[in-house]
Amino acid sequence: MVNDSVRLSISEYKAQAASKAALGVLDNGVETVKALEGLLSSYFSTPNLSHVQKAFEEELSHNGVEAVNASLHKVMPLVRDAVALCTSHIQTIEAWIMLATPAMEDGGNFGVSIQLDVLKALKETRESWSKLLADEFVKYYDARAGAVEKFGIQKSTSSTTTTNTQQTEKAKDEETSKSTATTVQETKISGIEPQIALTASWGFYRVQHLVALDLQMYTLLQVSLQQLINTYSSVLDSVEKNYAKLAFPKGTGGGRGRHMMM
Repeated sequence: MVNDSVRLSISEYKAQAASKAALGVLDNGVETVKALEGLLSSYFSTPNLSHVQKAFEEELSHNGVEAVNASLHKVMPLVRDAVALCTSHIQTIEAWIMLATPAMEDGGNFGVSIQLDVLKALKETRESWSKLLADEFVKYYDARAGAVEKFGIQKSTSSTTTTNTQQTEKAKDEETSKSTATTVQETKISGIEPQIALTASWGFYRVQHLVALDLQMYTLLQVSLQQLINTYSSVLDSVEKNYAKLAFPKGTGGGRGRHMMM
């Protein structure tokens, strides 16, 4: 039997677990930011969009309009995972602050204003990052698929037709029936050859439209990643600076640092 004097309520248990998880986020904050900065410098080293555009045009000319943009295809999952990771860290800190909120008392719950301010900022940050994950990637793939389809690239369709023929033969007093099946397979080719789309005069604007979509996503990823680094760093800095007031909104913890909560 558990001793009542050491029994934890569910709120106390969850608060301790949330506190430990939040401290893990804070303690590893510098390494997380360094990893994000490394991702930014590795894949978005040049601020010159004209150079990026030229590289995309050359890749498109070499691989064809139906091929994926290799650079974006590689970096998009990495940025997506980075945003998802930081979003989960925000949720961890949110849970810790909410569970650190003291019980309501008569006359109001004084001392929790900083908690509420930080929670509001965290929610806005999380929702902004979630929107990037939920909307922008889907919009890009949909727009690019539509742009590629408008080239009218050559494609083939196959159809198979089977015809059954029933033939009856009479021999003496007996009738025999034979069934014959004839199968015809037909392949139709429609559209233009891929290379024509790149060399025809009318294809110029189609190509530029496709490149513009890729460049738009490249810019979005670059700006979003930089904002992710700035906002994530700012959030952790704010939490660390106000740690005592967030962990002990009514001052019950005195001047204890955040590592005292381990």
